[in-house]
Amino acid sequence: MVVYLISLQLRTPLTALRTDLEMLALATGDETARRLRLQRALTAVDAVAGALDSVRTLHAAPVHPPQWVNLARCVQDAWDSLGDLPSRHALSLCNDIDVAVHVMADRHALLTILRNLMRNAAEHAAPAQCRVWNTPDGVVFEDDGPGVSAPELALLFERYWRGRLADSPTPAEPGDARGLGLAIARQMAEMQGWRLHAEAVVPHGLRFVVTLAVHHGFSTEASLGSCVLPT
Repeated sequence: MVVYLISLQLRTPLTALRTDLEMLALATGDETARRLRLQRALTAVDAVAGALDSVRTLHAAPVHPPQWVNLARCVQDAWDSLGDLPSRHALSLCNDIDVAVHVMADRHALLTILRNLMRNAAEHAAPAQCRVWNTPDGVVFEDDGPGVSAPELALLFERYWRGRLADSPTPAEPGDARGLGLAIARQMAEMQGWRLHAEAVVPHGLRFVVTLAVHHGFSTEASLGSCVLPT
C-alpha cells in the first residue's frame, strides 16, 4: 500500500519534470520560454519533495512526549523549514503570535500541521499573504488568496481530492494524485486530540483554525511577531 501511495504521489510531477527538462535541452533562443520551463521544473521538484514528506508522515508518524512549546517560535521554524518555496511563489508571512504563549504539546505534530498549511498556501493560494495569530484556545492560519466555493470547502481535507487542490483557482491536472497535505494536517490534529477546520474569508481567502489547549506562560525573549516578505 505504501508503494502504491508513493507511486501515485510521484508519477505526475516526475513526468512533468522530465518533459520540461527534455524541452529545455532542445530549446534555443527564447529566454522567456526557458525561464517558464525552469520554474515548472522547480515546482515539480517541490511536489516530489512534498509527496515524500507527506507519505512518510502519514505512515510513520512518530509519537513524541508533550513539552512546553513556544508557539511563535514554532510558527517561525515551520516557515523556515520550507526554504525558498514561499518566496518563489510570492507568499509572505505575518507571524502575530504572542511570544508569551506556550502550549504543552507534541512539537513535531504542531510543526507538521503548520508546515502543511504553509506549503498548501504557497502551492495553491499564492501570490498571497499569510497571517498567523493565537486565540485563547488555539492557532489561526489565514491567507488572502482566491479562496474556494462552499462545496469545495467541504472537500478540502479529503485525500486525493481531484477537484481544485486546496484553494487553487484552477482545476487539478488529469491524473494529479496530490492532495495529502491537508488530510495529514487534520489527521495529526486528531491524533493529538485537537481540532482542525477551515472557513471561508470574505471577500476572499481561507482560514484554518487549530483548536488546542493553550497555556499562557511568561517569556522574556524578544518578540518574534513580524512580517516576512518574499525576496
